[in-house]
Amino acid sequence: MFFKYFSKKIAMILSFYDFLKIVSYIVLTKASACDIIHKYFIKGTYINLREPTFCRAGSKRMIKHYIFDSDGTLADSMPYLGQAVKTYLDEQSISYGDDLIEKTMPLRLYGIAKYFIERYGAKATADEIYEWFLKKLCPEYDEKIPSKPHALAFIAKFRSDGATCDMLTASPHSIIDKCAERNGLKAVLSHCWTVEDFGNLKKNGTQIYFEVARRLGANPEECALLDDNIEALSAAKNAGFAAIGVYDEFSKNSEEKIRAFADKYIYDFAELI
Repeated sequence: MFFKYFSKKIAMILSFYDFLKIVSYIVLTKASACDIIHKYFIKGTYINLREPTFCRAGSKRMIKHYIFDSDGTLADSMPYLGQAVKTYLDEQSISYGDDLIEKTMPLRLYGIAKYFIERYGAKATADEIYEWFLKKLCPEYDEKIPSKPHALAFIAKFRSDGATCDMLTASPHSIIDKCAERNGLKAVLSHCWTVEDFGNLKKNGTQIYFEVARRLGANPEECALLDDNIEALSAAKNAGFAAIGVYDEFSKNSEEKIRAFADKYIYDFAELI
């Protein structure tokens, strides 16, 4: 009876192609039968799935919670940040090379402040430079910065499918909240979190993603991070999240590295609608 039940279960769950991949996995990793049952059945890696799902290396998973970065993912803010970076150095009469944007964009605001001191010998403290950025960028976030194309439509679709959608950003509430509200994001997101809400845990570390999953009452395997930043995506992936890379002009040099480990990579949210 037990064997008959599992035979039917396997027949329902696995396609022949899936079966070949599991055999290859056993050969390559020397995994035991217990490992296979746990990985592919108990954890639900191979189940009869409905949308939304994301796949990599043949594995399928049901995603119930989507967590979005803001800058470069939901908010098309990186051109404004790039201009602010140049403006600060210009005002300090500090010369810089053609690689300025490439080097600074992955660092976010406080990281950029520290980079200015270490790389260019800026005379101000990191806190002072950070405050300069906030003052410079607040009007841009409040009045100008738009959301990425089709972001709202994507969120609406997946909410209608029963998924939750939340934001997690390294930018502070002081600049991000009005931007999210003006672009209609606050109305459709369950939470607009910043790292401030997590004791300033870093987005490039796994702990914040474990805590996000805990607050959502979810397993990490039920969550996905959508982000343009390679370090954040890598950390989320290591925490058990699905990692969905989102293209941004200012992080395009990381695209191939992100593709190497991400579950999916998109250029536009319309691809997921």
